[in-house]
Amino acid sequence: MDGSYRVLAHTADTGIEATGHSFEAVVAATAVGMFATMYELAAIAPTGEVALSVPLVDRLDELLVDSLSELLFRSEVEDLVFTEVAVSEDRMSGELHLVAAAAPSVELELRGAPIKAVTYHDLEAVELLPGRWRARVYFDT
Repeated sequence: MDGSYRVLAHTADTGIEATGHSFEAVVAATAVGMFATMYELAAIAPTGEVALSVPLVDRLDELLVDSLSELLFRSEVEDLVFTEVAVSEDRMSGELHLVAAAAPSVELELRGAPIKAVTYHDLEAVELLPGRWRARVYFDT
């Protein structure tokens, strides 16, 4: 992962702020941060991977929400936790591709509140300077 993240304090919900050298890097870092708020990722050994695609949209903040929401949905439906995420943009297909290292979540203990949804509250995905990106997102817990 080429980006980093930090957990944001909020009155009722959990947030993540990520930085990286590209939009893809901050999506990956935000995704890992999202799952790290729920599970102790360092203690989980991935057993496989899941590939998914999200249609590109004009607004990068909406693309961030779409990507995280799809990962959260797949996690819930397939009882998986994602420990690492690689993100690439494919303009030819008009999609953002995500490949996530996965492990079964059935027997894992939550370390934080389960995330119910990705919100638009205080949402941000911006390029601060060339090669320096920041994303911020809050989750409904």
